Amino acid sequence: SIRLAFIPILLAILNFSDGRVKFTHSSLYDENDFVGKTRIEIEECSNVALCVIYVSILSDQNLHDVYSNLQMSSEFRQWNMTLIQLNAMRNKTTKEIDPYFIVNGEDEPSGTTYFFNHNDKQIAAPLVIYAVNLDNEPNNANAAVYDAGSIGEGFEKGKIVTILNAHPFTATIAADANTLGTVFATGFDNADPNDDNPDKCRHVMSMRPGLGVVTFQINGPIASIYFSDFQGLNHVSSSAIQQISQEN
Repeated sequence: SIRLAFIPILLAILNFSDGRVKFTHSSLYDENDFVGKTRIEIEECSNVALCVIYVSILSDQNLHDVYSNLQMSSEFRQWNMTLIQLNAMRNKTTKEIDPYFIVNGEDEPSGTTYFFNHNDKQIAAPLVIYAVNLDNEPNNANAAVYDAGSIGEGFEKGKIVTILNAHPFTATIAADANTLGTVFATGFDNADPNDDNPDKCRHVMSMRPGLGVVTFQINGPIASIYFSDFQGLNHVSSSAIQQISQEN
């Protein structure tokens, strides 16, 4: 069957609905982390030499002001970036999410990095923030990160493809007979074909060589696909499932 692995993927990320999920090198944040709070610290980008932020929010004009009032900044507000600005960072050619780097170098580590919530009554809206401390993270150089609503197609084999979205989404993989595609319900920092990763995250699906087109559903904010073969092209596409409600 080409419809695969919905239940294991759901179970792997079920606790994300309660807010932050912390890993060794990264964390996933959602709107529950912001509700009722004036600010939250992004630990992965606090007092480090190098970190990166990826953001996915909904394309809903009614939520524009809510997202604009969620702003990343240093403790002393020397700079700030709204979620709207961060979400707009896209590579026009590849459709990748352009990462926002906080770079201070080994001799002058970053200070404390926060997201401030300036909304009335500290409300929030559906969002995903994937924050990665790159000081000792080995996979970043081989990873490409996309939003499920605007993903491009045609990836070099061997790359780790990570997909984010604030709604559940489907992903479709088309690979040739030489490729093994391994799927994780995590970010790229825990995507290893042998499950040899710092948080001992097990893969949720392997697409065997010659299987052809595989479509699967992610009822959560993130998935990563590790391609085994470095030659030629694999193809990945995805789309957000806007109609799936929270109670499903």
